Amino acid sequence: MRTLKSTVLAVAVALTFTGYGAAAASAAPAPAETTSATEETAPPADGTEDTATPTDDAGNPPDESAEPTEESTEEATEDSTEEAAEPALTVSPTTLTDIEFLEDGVTAEATGLDPDTAYTVQVTADGGYSVRPESLHSDADGRAAAQLHPATTEVAIPGTHTVEVRDASGALVAAADLTLTEEEAPAEPRVQTDRDTISVSELEADGLGFSGTGFEPHQEVVATAAYTTSGTLYLEELTADANGVLTGSVRPDGVEPEPGEVELSVLESGEGPSVLARTAFTITGDDPTGEPETEPSLTVDPTTISAERFVDAENGGVTLAVSDCAPGDLATFTVTAAEDSDVVAYEDTRELDEDGAGAVLIYGLDTSRPDLYTGAYDVTVRCPGFATLTGGFEVTGAQDGGGSEAGGSSMPRTGAELTGLALGAGLLALGGATLMMSAGLGRNRRTR
Repeated sequence: MRTLKSTVLAVAVALTFTGYGAAAASAAPAPAETTSATEETAPPADGTEDTATPTDDAGNPPDESAEPTEESTEEATEDSTEEAAEPALTVSPTTLTDIEFLEDGVTAEATGLDPDTAYTVQVTADGGYSVRPESLHSDADGRAAAQLHPATTEVAIPGTHTVEVRDASGALVAAADLTLTEEEAPAEPRVQTDRDTISVSELEADGLGFSGTGFEPHQEVVATAAYTTSGTLYLEELTADANGVLTGSVRPDGVEPEPGEVELSVLESGEGPSVLARTAFTITGDDPTGEPETEPSLTVDPTTISAERFVDAENGGVTLAVSDCAPGDLATFTVTAAEDSDVVAYEDTRELDEDGAGAVLIYGLDTSRPDLYTGAYDVTVRCPGFATLTGGFEVTGAQDGGGSEAGGSSMPRTGAELTGLALGAGLLALGGATLMMSAGLGRNRRTR
């Protein structure tokens, strides 16, 4: 019997070593056997890990449902981030012209606000300028938007301004920049002819081209050319292109053109039209060969004269003669100090004869102090429709003066004397002298 009991005990211990029959083995383990069992259940030598489930002190496995999953952790992080987001304001557009702001306004959108809360938004500009506040009311997600539009009594000031969102207490919650640029004024309509002067035969053969800019795209207009005295020469309805550019050609409309000043006007189409733009050109006559007239010319005689002869109205002075301007036109004679063109010694407008010619006499008035007139003078003559004619003369201190005899032109110098224009500030510069102009107009016919 003793042998049988020993055998049963040995089998029980062996089962404990191999992990089987643990309940029976734990009933009465010997201290030495327990230590031996612990050593035997060490991790295998091949390096594999023990996959046994950990237990608590009572031998129970942990409650997996109590540990948060990765997905639930991310959701919690996102929620906390969204709740902690700072308020922000977006303005669209951020840059526009002052006129666009007045007409269209801008959109202000705020995020990160307290849910279901009232706010205000407004533009606070440089110099104390502001646009009236607009109400904002955030939704459940803390978002709100409003359209900022100046009132009719307000203005838009160019510059970089601030759009502000404030809470009910007036505290600043969020802000953004708004830039207003100054819109350039539209260009005024303008019209110009291809030439300032055209002969009768050239106008009849080819017409006179003109062009205009600054009109509204596809604007319908009426172009008309009429003599400044009376009589319409041309009338046509035109339409500007997509860029507001206008082109046309003045062609006599059943009217025989004559020499004279003509005004070209572009008017609005419709009843009660107003003039949008205008310019002028000159029609000249043709000579017997059908060729255009020669260009006007200016003769200054003499170009050098002594001071003594310059103040001699009877036998001296300087003659200014113009020829080949349009018959009966008004020519403007101007004499200025050569060193300062702003000093006008004399200026007057005189009617030319039937050949477009005329002459005037310039001389000094102060015969007691002729030396006051010494110096150089510039001469200009303007005939309508032609380029400005230029010349000059010099008054010297020499007694003989040099040059040709004063007043040597064949143009008559008789006529009523006219007092010259005051020199103003230039009076002292010219020694207190004034000039006198004889209104003698040439009546002899020019030679070719």
